[in-house]
Amino acid sequence: RLLLHLEAARVRIGMLTPGWLVQDAQKLFEQNCRHGWDVDGAPGIVYTLDWDNRAVVRHRLHWVHAEAAAAASALLKRTDEAQYETWYRCFWEFCEKHFIDRCNGSWHHELDPQNRPSADIWPGKPDLYHAWQAVLIPRLPLAPSMASALAQFSAPATV
Repeated sequence: RLLLHLEAARVRIGMLTPGWLVQDAQKLFEQNCRHGWDVDGAPGIVYTLDWDNRAVVRHRLHWVHAEAAAAASALLKRTDEAQYETWYRCFWEFCEKHFIDRCNGSWHHELDPQNRPSADIWPGKPDLYHAWQAVLIPRLPLAPSMASALAQFSAPATV
């Protein structure tokens, strides 16, 4: 996702942009989905892979899924390829079903390999930074920066 923000920022100020920015963003996304999603028979993105793309930590963390949704939305915005909308919806459906804690509020920080709430990595509720970002990013342009875009949208009207 960050490669796409860099590309958009360069375009915005009239700089040449190398084609590898979008290509590498697509390849990183593809590889992470291929090797990280549903690798052990349960949906979700495992937390870590080794150098041979084997799952090491099979827990699913909230921030990984929120960032994956944001990346899918950025790739959809940049390429208009339907596969990214499919992934975006897949990640949000997973978050809706497994991470959002309707009983105690907020989100569960982590899930075990069977997608049950867990506290093996660390206990407690996460901050909502990643979830908040995942909600905002699809609504904002890739450039300017998120802070600049929010400032422009919320600037008071002048007389």
